[in-house]
Amino acid sequence: MHGASLHEQTGFTLVELIAVMVIAGILAIGSTLFISQAVKGVSDTAERQQVASIAWVVSEKVSRDLRNALPDSVRLGSSGGSDVCLEFIPTIAGTYYLSIPFGAEGPSAEVMEFQNINAVGNNDRLAVYSRDVASNYNLNNPGAISSVISSVSTGSTSTVNFTSDFEFQDSSPQSRAYLVTDPVAYCFIGGVLNRYQDYGFNGNFAVSNLANPVVIATGMQSGSFEYDGSALSKNATVSVQTRFALAGGQTFDFDQEVQIRNVP
Repeated sequence: MHGASLHEQTGFTLVELIAVMVIAGILAIGSTLFISQAVKGVSDTAERQQVASIAWVVSEKVSRDLRNALPDSVRLGSSGGSDVCLEFIPTIAGTYYLSIPFGAEGPSAEVMEFQNINAVGNNDRLAVYSRDVASNYNLNNPGAISSVISSVSTGSTSTVNFTSDFEFQDSSPQSRAYLVTDPVAYCFIGGVLNRYQDYGFNGNFAVSNLANPVVIATGMQSGSFEYDGSALSKNATVSVQTRFALAGGQTFDFDQEVQIRNVP
């Protein structure tokens, strides 16, 4: 009797193949979800970092300018029911005066030497005890802000000469005087923050009066300002409010408060 020759067969059964395919599919789906969530996390982090960077630029630029604002010179401008514009008169330097034309018009004022300036600009003026916003921007005479300075002669003290005779409406209790220049404004328009300068003084605030815009920041959904005026017991404050639209319909609000000195 001859024994039968048996040939061994190796390989996968149909059940094993199906099991492998199912496991591979589960692993593929899991890996895709994991990678997708990781990519989304990185994207969300990058988006939030970008928003934070824009908010920081807005805060720093506006804050630095406002810290040099003439006391009681801040005013707001509205559009669409929101205060989207802010205007103020920048100070360049401060000093103490020895004599000013008070009670009658005069051609000049005598002051101590201005600190930390190289030269007086073409549109610079002298401000003493500014307490009335309307008077400041209308450049009343008598008023708190003089006519344009024509020259400054220096010696042991400085003589500030005006282009036309001027009378200050009040004297400062501490004899303070500020060197100021033309107003500066910030406006949020269509998600963009613009800075305006060199457009001169205007009695009434209007966006149409502004000129020479420079883009400070973009990418915002909206922005606005709030102003709380000063008093003898506290400084004035300006709140800079910005809103950003994030992916997925989320919003991010950033609110920065800036203090403004109240000592005219």
